[in-house]
Amino acid sequence: MQVAEALRCRGWNCVAVAGPSLWALRGVRDSIIVCVKSQPHRHHALHAKRNILILDALDHDPRLLRDCEGACAAVLFGSEATRDVYLAQYPAGRAFVFYHHADPHILPHHPVMQAKLVYVGETVNSIGSKGGLRGVALLDFKKADWRERLRAYNAHFSGRLDVTKSVVKLANCSASHAVFIGGKEPGAVELLGDDYPYFLTSLQPQDVQCCLDRYNASFGSPLWHEARARVIAQQQRLSLAASVAQYERLFAELT
Repeated sequence: MQVAEALRCRGWNCVAVAGPSLWALRGVRDSIIVCVKSQPHRHHALHAKRNILILDALDHDPRLLRDCEGACAAVLFGSEATRDVYLAQYPAGRAFVFYHHADPHILPHHPVMQAKLVYVGETVNSIGSKGGLRGVALLDFKKADWRERLRAYNAHFSGRLDVTKSVVKLANCSASHAVFIGGKEPGAVELLGDDYPYFLTSLQPQDVQCCLDRYNASFGSPLWHEARARVIAQQQRLSLAASVAQYERLFAELT
């Protein structure tokens, strides 16, 4: 919805629709359709109406997107690694890397003189959502005031290791000027570097807690400042403006 609104502000006739594709897209013709996460049913009917289909393959295993070669003019991936796996499996496909943007309403955190860690997200998607991690607060993003409450924390925790995920948590962390503590997922490694000091390499509780303890012990150190600088350096690249510009370039290429 944020991308659609930003494109409208730049003069595009763009709307965000939701629901079963046969109903939601029934009157769409002569258009570019960006499908987020799921592919529409009966893509041949949409092609017959002179539509161009793009799949944003969030959370998809790139090895299992066989139908995309014929159905989609382009497939978008959240990392270079997943794009490359797709192209190795389906060399005739067209694939692009779109690192997903931060929520544009997130502001830098308030100055805090101690380590304050938070997990933001669904209660089923991360080891951090289950509780039991010392010093990690839980913040439900479905509550209206979550962005303002987020400003109390100077480190964001993401306890998962999933190669298909986008870098939204890292993007929000960068917008917050916080330090990222998370799984060594492809997108995060591509942006922060393989030697970023606060990656999780295991989700075993003792390993996760060891990483958190190491972070707390290094708070305010040169290592901490260097890690924070790496995260903040991604803010422009992971902004809504950058995503919109990338979509505009893609639309121009496909038309």
